[in-house]
Amino acid sequence: MNKLFLLLICFLPQFLVAKQISISGKVQDAKTSQIDLVYLKNELTSDPTIFRVNLNSDNEFNINLDVGEIEFVNMIHGDDNAELYVGGHDQEQMKLTFVGGAMLSSLHFEGRNAEANRFLTYYHRSYNKGGTKLTKFSKANFSMYVNSEVERQAKGYQLRDYFEYREREYKYKMDYIRKTINISGSFREVMEKRIKWGYELEKIAYFLFNEDKFEANTLRNYWTKYQLMQGIDLNDGKSLKYAVYRNLLTAFIHYLILESPGDERQIDFAYYRFISGNLMGRSRDFLLAKLMMENNQNGNPRIAHSKYKGFKRENTYPTYAVILEELFGANLEYVPQVVVPDFEALGEDGSTVKLSHYTNKVVYISFWASWCGPCIKSMRETLAVRQQLESEGIVFININLDDSEQEWRSALQKHTFNGVNVFGTEMTAFNKVIRVSALPHYSLVDKNGRLDFISTPDLNESKEELRAVLKR
Repeated sequence: MNKLFLLLICFLPQFLVAKQISISGKVQDAKTSQIDLVYLKNELTSDPTIFRVNLNSDNEFNINLDVGEIEFVNMIHGDDNAELYVGGHDQEQMKLTFVGGAMLSSLHFEGRNAEANRFLTYYHRSYNKGGTKLTKFSKANFSMYVNSEVERQAKGYQLRDYFEYREREYKYKMDYIRKTINISGSFREVMEKRIKWGYELEKIAYFLFNEDKFEANTLRNYWTKYQLMQGIDLNDGKSLKYAVYRNLLTAFIHYLILESPGDERQIDFAYYRFISGNLMGRSRDFLLAKLMMENNQNGNPRIAHSKYKGFKRENTYPTYAVILEELFGANLEYVPQVVVPDFEALGEDGSTVKLSHYTNKVVYISFWASWCGPCIKSMRETLAVRQQLESEGIVFININLDDSEQEWRSALQKHTFNGVNVFGTEMTAFNKVIRVSALPHYSLVDKNGRLDFISTPDLNESKEELRAVLKR
């Protein structure tokens, strides 16, 4: 287990239901003088909450915890770690002993959850022989984790052999839990879910770690052949507290992106669309928040700047919005101090058009090219709302970025775009601020010449936001 944890003085979030657990124990042949008990503080930031207790002179310890709705905690001693089940009861008293350096093979439990923890210890000893080291898979700064042994097998096995092995392991695990007696129904249910989620995650992992071996148009066939995600509730918001379920949802979106590859320069927005279109409720809001957070943390703030306002308006789980604002500040929805530099462009009549010609105006700039089908489609579909907003005082400038003036003029003969149509000529200083990396691209400049942001490039959805900027 990664031991680079921050030691936190923790206060439990108010939304967790109070649940008391008492854990006491003794360590034979202790390797350190401390025991750490670790659980996840919240699913979005994955910040661990750590309770540290010192062993006394007899290598004994006792700790009382308020763990809310948490069902599993990790116990760490030196290089050893084990997962403990603490769910099922509002108050739990657990006693345990183990040998330092051999925790999993020597743990002994007493208490109401003793049978569940005996099962859990044996389960991890039997089925995690490759260890607990995790491998990170990330695309578009959107991360998931799988056991490193799964990655090794995915890269080393042929497709058929890998899936046969994974199916055998899944059946062994399910048979073992179903034949085990003396465990509670609630523990059995959550373990069966975790095993199923893990199995589906391992299946999808094969395609993610071998994406260069598969054509996008074949992946739908594999989805059907190997029954990927069969029986999985994608919108089970209560299950987000389990890491394997969160990783499975992330893997699911990665797989959909593999099926429908697009412009790599817009891949963060593609992920946002796929999450929005394929999930609902808390699962959707969690992954959208995760996508914005991880991109912002990895140096790509544009998805948060572009989408946060709309997310905040539609998100039904305010905890996520609070966390994002704590991480990034409340000003994700606009950049109030960025002054947009002037540019020079060629107008349809041959005159020079500058941004400075529209001082004290709200200016909506559309970047497009004759070869960009989505650009043309978007401007055609928003023609009516553009005309309406233009009549209210908003200036629309359509900057063409074709290689030649002739290509631009030929395109204008085929298509009707309302607003000021120009061909970009001197855009150097302007591009340093706007940074157009893909088309279509839209920018909003307020009356003070500063860059503003809207939640969506679809003017039919964002027209009220533009009106609000106009009224400032």
